[in-house]
Amino acid sequence: MDTTLRERLFALQDAQYQKFHGSLVPGAENIIGVRVPELRALAKELATGQWQQALVDLGTDYYEERVVRGLIIAQAPMSVSARQKLLEEFVPLINNWAICDVVCSTIKEADKEQESYWNFLQDYLGSAEEYPLRFGLVMLLDHFVDEHYIESVLDVLLHVNTADYYAQMAAAWALSVCYIKFPVLTEAVFLNPRLDDEIRQKGIQKCTESYRVKYKDKQRLKEIAKGF
Repeated sequence: MDTTLRERLFALQDAQYQKFHGSLVPGAENIIGVRVPELRALAKELATGQWQQALVDLGTDYYEERVVRGLIIAQAPMSVSARQKLLEEFVPLINNWAICDVVCSTIKEADKEQESYWNFLQDYLGSAEEYPLRFGLVMLLDHFVDEHYIESVLDVLLHVNTADYYAQMAAAWALSVCYIKFPVLTEAVFLNPRLDDEIRQKGIQKCTESYRVKYKDKQRLKEIAKGF
């Protein structure tokens, strides 16, 4: 590992942000305290240069090193298969929701290569492990809530079966995104007794907290939640 990149991260350290962010991200270890826009800027710089060497040089001991690694993989110029191979190596490094979510949102290639990524995600969507499952679910809500995939996405969410909090929250978040875009189809899932009740309750709560859901719809969803 080249210490130069670690030194660059420490040069960007914000002690107050370190304390604040650490309180928001249970499970994150060794947080330096670098704000996300600065991590994105560094990752973009590295992704447009000798990114292969950057991945060799980056450590994994610090939270920010893992974020930057994931962001480089998400956006560096490479083939779909090469990116998916590197993602396979990266996902086991995800140990909190923040790493997962910032990387998933950056994999813009998935919007254009949906079939390939849909197939790629199936193992994660069937995972019994918390963060691989969350990775799959957040990828769905970021890149697959559209007319072509909505029924498949809802079918996945209907059958999520996990007691892991951050995986449950990802499924609930995904349902709220689906509801905003496809309310009729998603309401049918909320009404389906096969849906995990924790996910139902959390999903409806997210909908009722959203300014994008009308008041009358929020009231109806609350009645659905009471019925289970």
